[in-house]
This record gives sequence, C-alpha cells and structure tokens, in this order.
Amino acid sequence: MRLEGFYNPLGYTDRAFLTWLQSTGDYRPLFFGRYYGMGQISISRRSMYAPTLNFTGLANISDRSVTGRVDFSMAPTTAVRVFVFVEAPFGERGGEFRFQPDLSVAELPVEGLGLLRAGINVRMRI
Repeated sequence: MRLEGFYNPLGYTDRAFLTWLQSTGDYRPLFFGRYYGMGQISISRRSMYAPTLNFTGLANISDRSVTGRVDFSMAPTTAVRVFVFVEAPFGERGGEFRFQPDLSVAELPVEGLGLLRAGINVRMRI
C-alpha cells in the first residue's frame, strides 16, 4: 500500500486557467493544480512470473478531479512480459482529469469526456 501527496506552489486554483493553458499549448499535466494526492495498492507474489495487480487513484485535490487506474502484468516466459491497463476519470467536470473547455475563456473544440481508456504493452528481450 502506498500514499503520496504533492504540493505545487506555482499551481493554479482557478479552472479558467486550465482552458487558457490548453489553448496556448503551455499546459503540463500534473503541474496544473496546487495539491495532488495518490493512493496505490499492489497485489503481487515474490515470483517474477506471478501476475501483478495494481490499483491506483490520482487526484487533483485543487479541482476535485480524479483518475483511477488498474494495471495487470505477467511474465509468461523470461523473455516476454505483458502489461494491460484500464483507466477512467472521475470527479467534477471541467477539472484536470475530466477536462471540458470553458468557452468564455478560449474557443477550443468541445470533446466528449473519455469514460474509459485501455492499453496493452508487450515487452520482449531479444
């Protein structure tokens, strides 16, 4: 189990700045807010070949948006390792992890809120 916190004195508390930073290309993920928190639970065995499961929650406490992620990994052989993840944003709309542009600040295309992202990665030693 793991808990972390991060304070960014240069971060913003006003969501309008998020739209402005996105429109100018100056947005840097995980450096927008002032306060961040992360919690993680890892379930694994000591063997490198046993599957590993991680549950992670990362929150921008300043704007009350959260992203949750589940990671699964396993090594079927010594030369191959497979990683799979699924993540979803939670919390208030318009925040860093559930971004919706504020059209009164800048005209950005309004995109649908991503409900789920998934990915797979296979690493092979050659």
